[in-house]
Amino acid sequence: MKALRLTLAVASLVAMVWAPASAQEIQERTIKFGHLNNTDHPVSLGVKRFAELVAAKSGGKLKVQEFPSSTLGNEMQQQSALQGGVQEMSAPATTSLQVSSRNLASSTFRFRSAPMRRPTHCSTVRWARP
Repeated sequence: MKALRLTLAVASLVAMVWAPASAQEIQERTIKFGHLNNTDHPVSLGVKRFAELVAAKSGGKLKVQEFPSSTLGNEMQQQSALQGGVQEMSAPATTSLQVSSRNLASSTFRFRSAPMRRPTHCSTVRWARP
């Protein structure tokens, strides 16, 4: 009986998530998308294409407004604005995603989870003995 309830709960959750919202159900809204790059950078071109797709899929009710070239501030200011709800989207550089002095984006081979060979590109990594 528990398995049946769990299966029904999961199935109804999946149905709610995957059920497409019609354009009539979407309220009008403007999404602020800030980034640090110039308008001719590939990130900016991607934001413009994203804005076109969002407008087309929502029937024009959702609009993405691009703020290029640090218009909304530097990376840390934009992250604070995202957390505060003032800004909806951002395309930060991976260098801003740091925990203390370690960069999360470049820590792929720093941790050992299973027996494996030492990475050849990173000679300064020192493995702990199991």
